[in-house]
Amino acid sequence: MWEDFEFVVDRTNEDVDAWVVLENPLSDVSARCHPRNTFFVSWEPPEIRSYNRLFLSQFQWVQTCHSVSHPGLVVSQQSQPWHLGVDAEHGFVPVMNYDSLSTMQRPEKTALMSVVISNKAITPAHRQRLLFVKMLKDRLGDRLHVYGRGHQTISDKWEAIGNYRYHLVLENASRPNYITEKLSDALLGFCFPFYYGAPNASEYFPVGSFEPIDIFQPENAIDIILRGIDSDLDRHRQGDVDTARTSVLEQWNLFPMLVRLLREKMVCGPKRKLTIYPKKHRFKIGASKLTRAMRPAA
Repeated sequence: MWEDFEFVVDRTNEDVDAWVVLENPLSDVSARCHPRNTFFVSWEPPEIRSYNRLFLSQFQWVQTCHSVSHPGLVVSQQSQPWHLGVDAEHGFVPVMNYDSLSTMQRPEKTALMSVVISNKAITPAHRQRLLFVKMLKDRLGDRLHVYGRGHQTISDKWEAIGNYRYHLVLENASRPNYITEKLSDALLGFCFPFYYGAPNASEYFPVGSFEPIDIFQPENAIDIILRGIDSDLDRHRQGDVDTARTSVLEQWNLFPMLVRLLREKMVCGPKRKLTIYPKKHRFKIGASKLTRAMRPAA
């Protein structure tokens, strides 16, 4: 529940007032819903995943950071669920819930800086961030702790954030409105983020709650980080981080974001059975659209 909205997750053939699909469904899914109350929310940037026009045509509204052609396009960040306080080794079981995070007090921070990064090297940004972390590690030595697949493994991101003053946040891409749990996790853990990602992140969080860097200008980015550490930037910006943390919990948490979207876009009207198909099933999507077009008006 969020406010007066009840969310049901991963159930098919439900009778619902609105239907939200997050990312590409793995199989055909059906529900009874008003056709104009169908929503798609993307989670990956264009560098990782694309969404063809036929797939998106199944939805009345599309919220994304992609530059796509759709009559119901909503350009905004997508409020990806945070990973902090979640046991990733045992099926993403929550260890900390909303209530525990919202009442948590700032812990004592005894370590300097951390980063969570995988060894993926698929895109130019993947390769550059690996190079950047190596360069920064050469400068900071044991003061920078590197976690993630291919490095020191963790089950819960709290292990890589809770004890640290600073966190290096490196998104998969630098694109307007592409903000993931990487930034949210740092803020929820009371860390000051040095941030490579959305150039308009300050439209969502206070400008002082993070310090932007460009890993494609590594020497300049490292200089920004070292100057920030030397000046105790985290302590000077603590109030901004606290404000951004509250915003993550109360505004850019997935559920309040969806509630705002639904309140603005939902309509009342008759429901009918709808089926959403994965994007690979182009023939099924096309056949479904043709069937709807041939259906006589009620």
